Amino acid sequence: MPRKTWANGDILSAADMNTYVRDQTVITCTSTTRPTGIPTGTLIYETNTGAVMKYNGTSWVMFNATLTRFTYDFAADVTKASGTSGTYLDSSAIVTTGPSIIEVFATCSVRAATAGQAIYASLGLEVPSGTSVRTVPSEGGTSDGNSIQKLSLYFKWYASSAGTQTYKLTQGVGGASGSVVFSRFQSDAWVTRS
Repeated sequence: MPRKTWANGDILSAADMNTYVRDQTVITCTSTTRPTGIPTGTLIYETNTGAVMKYNGTSWVMFNATLTRFTYDFAADVTKASGTSGTYLDSSAIVTTGPSIIEVFATCSVRAATAGQAIYASLGLEVPSGTSVRTVPSEGGTSDGNSIQKLSLYFKWYASSAGTQTYKLTQGVGGASGSVVFSRFQSDAWVTRS
């Protein structure tokens, strides 16, 4: 629809409101109260999800966004010795083509390498590499060598420009701990181009 240039003294009609105001306004709603019967190209802001959505004529899609998933899984268990904090489990460099929202979710299981050992382990995230932003500790205590503790972390950040965005997932094993086995490790990163 064209852009209207208003002149001094013009009367604003109902048709003007519908064409130039209503159809060119970002509507605030929730993901369950999206408007219906609207023209293609209508934009909404969902207050419950924080997403800006666009109606493409048949369905709602994320506005000008590309969602890319990066995944990494260990093929085998990794045993880390006592006092080896900061060893990298996963390192990733994501190239963004513009301003982007990056979300990382990682999980792993930890258990003592030998029955009866104390287990003090952690899963951490560095963004960018070398700057710790999140650390999740295990519950501690002793392990029979079979029981596991699940560690998981989530972190979201905004990259304001195009470029290489790096993050590293680290493990930590306290000095009072025996060797720890990290297993069932999964790391997923989602990049949403905003």
